[in-house]
Amino acid sequence: MLTIVPVRAIPPATIEVDLSDGKTLTIDATGIISSSGYEPLIAPDQFAAVVVSDCGHGIGLACEGWEARNRRQAA
Repeated sequence: MLTIVPVRAIPPATIEVDLSDGKTLTIDATGIISSSGYEPLIAPDQFAAVVVSDCGHGIGLACEGWEARNRRQAA
């Protein structure tokens, strides 16, 4: 099964994802971080907190409290 090995944030809005098959994906996240609710990611320290999640099947944030803050804004 294909999994995400490491993931790197390259400010201001690029994410590089290395896959277990040796391929690397480059994602332009400009549209995501400029969307409603994701504005905190514009800050380089917040954007740089990207991590592998879901046992290698997803990308998440290591920012403490960011998810809770985002949920409150969405409510």
